[in-house]
Amino acid sequence: MTLWVLMRLAHSSGGGTAAVGWTALSALVDAALVAHDSGLVTLGGPQTLAVWGRGLAVVALGVAVLAWGLAQIDALLRSNGVLREELNRYAAEWRGMTERLRRAQRQHDVDRERRRIMREMHDGLGSQLVQALNLVRQSPDVVARASIEPLLVQALDELRLTLDSLEPMEGDLPAVLGTIRQRLGPTLEAAGIELRWAVQDVAPLPMLDSRGVLHLFRCLQEIFANIVKHAHARTVTVATWQHRDFVLLTVEDDGQGMPPGTLSGAQGRGVRNVLARATKIGATVRFYDAHPGTGVRFCFSLRLGRPDAS
Repeated sequence: MTLWVLMRLAHSSGGGTAAVGWTALSALVDAALVAHDSGLVTLGGPQTLAVWGRGLAVVALGVAVLAWGLAQIDALLRSNGVLREELNRYAAEWRGMTERLRRAQRQHDVDRERRRIMREMHDGLGSQLVQALNLVRQSPDVVARASIEPLLVQALDELRLTLDSLEPMEGDLPAVLGTIRQRLGPTLEAAGIELRWAVQDVAPLPMLDSRGVLHLFRCLQEIFANIVKHAHARTVTVATWQHRDFVLLTVEDDGQGMPPGTLSGAQGRGVRNVLARATKIGATVRFYDAHPGTGVRFCFSLRLGRPDAS
């Protein structure tokens, strides 16, 4: 049985020299034991050879097992080395693929942003310049300054708002509103409307990236334009505050208020435009009677995807 075990270990260890040698030695010892037990050899007394031979067989078995274990460990280390090389190769390929995907995503984002800016400039600045050009063409000899100047000022404001939206503001709503105050405040002042500023620090809003900032610019631009043209207001109050998981922005005037049909659902183009742009940045909008005047409330959720239940 010992000889059979040793031969199996020697074979499974890949023919290791130590295991094979000790296996052969054990085979000779076992043969001597057989000869001694059969009475063919009587050297050293009846028990001496058996005791020493069996001890040597046990040592041979231990050495063979140790050799087999070492051979298995060596094979495992070689296998691990091969696997490590394969893993490193796959990791390098994965990193290369990830970097290519990242570059492609960045290029896609750049292209999308470029198209968005071109569309915004076409709808805003382009429209104003086309109106100014048509006015010049219709009056080729003399163009009244009072007619052409407002169009050019509006076109310049459109360009400035577009460029301002590209400034990195990190979702800082007070900073965004401060930019709007610089751009649109003079228009309110020229109309004799006092701007009251009640803007407080609030949590950053991740939806206010360059695209979201421009959407908010357009919404407030539409609201302020309606106040100047139709509200007959003396003051406008802009306020922000934070309530639990929501950031709120309100614009209230003390004018004559919006027509009842506008607040009940028969919305004009400007109101629809505000609602559509607010939806694109994940904000809810509500128009309400400010007693007197009209209020507009924007609600931004700090938990993206959570609707405003109110």
